[in-house]
Amino acid sequence: IFTGYPSFSSPFTLLRDAADAGINLFLAANNHSADKGANGIQGSINYYNKLNLKYVGIYKDSVDKAKNHPLIINKNNISISILNYTYGTNGINVPKPYIVNLINKEDILKDIKKSRLKGADVIIATLHWGVEYNTKESKEQKELESFLKENGVNIIIGSHPHVPQPVAIYKLAPTKIKGITAYSLGNAISNMTAQNTRIGLMISFSVIKSKPKDIRISDPEIRYIW
Repeated sequence: IFTGYPSFSSPFTLLRDAADAGINLFLAANNHSADKGANGIQGSINYYNKLNLKYVGIYKDSVDKAKNHPLIINKNNISISILNYTYGTNGINVPKPYIVNLINKEDILKDIKKSRLKGADVIIATLHWGVEYNTKESKEQKELESFLKENGVNIIIGSHPHVPQPVAIYKLAPTKIKGITAYSLGNAISNMTAQNTRIGLMISFSVIKSKPKDIRISDPEIRYIW
């Protein structure tokens, strides 16, 4: 049964059409991941696999997670690790043996180390975090961002607040970027009526590898969408 707030469930065609539109990686860990219990999580996994789509953040069990997390994407001789976590699942217990990645520093640190052991040149952490409708990042977001940066995460992409939040660009030199943090991209599609909830951000950047240890990130292009 397809339902809206507060317990969400969307038709399979939404995933199919998103893939047809060119979206080729899906972030599945968010505060509504467990809304439909085991059937919802397993159904999502089934559809991702049916369409041969890459996804992160939810797993059938610990064996599945050990095999597929972190997700490493290899392209043009560059290895990129994609990590995905959520602050919680709205108080709904994730049914065993399923797993939804939760924000936990100890687990994240293990995942960062595993990413490097798997040869990741760049680590991108995607986080469902922050305070809804706040256009500024919270104290907790800034503290977690510092932890991620200190431990080797290069790019941080945030969601959940439903409104755009600042994008921080960290440089080692005028032309050398160390990292990028987009605290919240806002909403790409929305029928919400709260202020700023029909605004989103699109961020594009390049990862350049000229030598084995020489990894560069380009200046990001940031565009607002409505």
